[in-house]
Amino acid sequence: MVCFRKLLITLLGQVLASSLALAVENDAKVVTQLVPDHVATGKEFSAVIQVKNTGNSTWSSAGDYSLFVLTSQPWDSYRVEFGGSIAPGQILTVRPKLSAPMVPGEYPLQWQMRQGQSAFGDKTSLVKVHVVGSLIPLSHSEFVFQDVPLVMMAGQSYNATLQFKNIGETVWTSGQYQLVSTTGNDLAWTVDVVDMGPSITVPPEGFQTFNFDIQAPSEVGIYPFQWRMQHKQIGAFGVMSRLLNIEVR
Repeated sequence: MVCFRKLLITLLGQVLASSLALAVENDAKVVTQLVPDHVATGKEFSAVIQVKNTGNSTWSSAGDYSLFVLTSQPWDSYRVEFGGSIAPGQILTVRPKLSAPMVPGEYPLQWQMRQGQSAFGDKTSLVKVHVVGSLIPLSHSEFVFQDVPLVMMAGQSYNATLQFKNIGETVWTSGQYQLVSTTGNDLAWTVDVVDMGPSITVPPEGFQTFNFDIQAPSEVGIYPFQWRMQHKQIGAFGVMSRLLNIEVR
């Protein structure tokens, strides 16, 4: 009788532990956050946020899941809903449209997932968006495409092609605008800055294609590859190219 009671208690404990393991749990990991460095007062702009579902619940707007702005609300938007559902292991990508404040200044911006009023998972990095007077021309870019081998042999040379669109208010000119690596890998590809060709100008809504040679690192491994437009005096701006993890054999 005593042994049967112990067995029953053990079985009940296992069932309870299994039930707790299956309990719905929300968790999230930030994958990407792309936000312009500078925007003009009163202008609408877009951000790109990617969050991976690392819990065991499925996200959906019907389930009251959304992405929230955690910082103060000068952006005319604080809640981003989404269509469809995001199962565990999948990545949610949202492209919220925000309106810059009418008063120039430096404004913080940060996001986090919520279900109802309960926040969960990683917060995005706190970024500071510089809002400037609308009379000041702004440089901004949009990533269009890239053509880069995903597998390379150590020490060998390869060609890379990346294209960006000028979606700002300035004209890109040779000697001032260039392409710069964002991975901070100490010249892993033997080049981290690529200048525009001589006598090139790219007006707003125009496209700039960079075609250049890189050399794979001498040691095998996985190496990141990502680029962004840069003004020599002002610094990097606009949307970065899609991050590639290149295998070097």
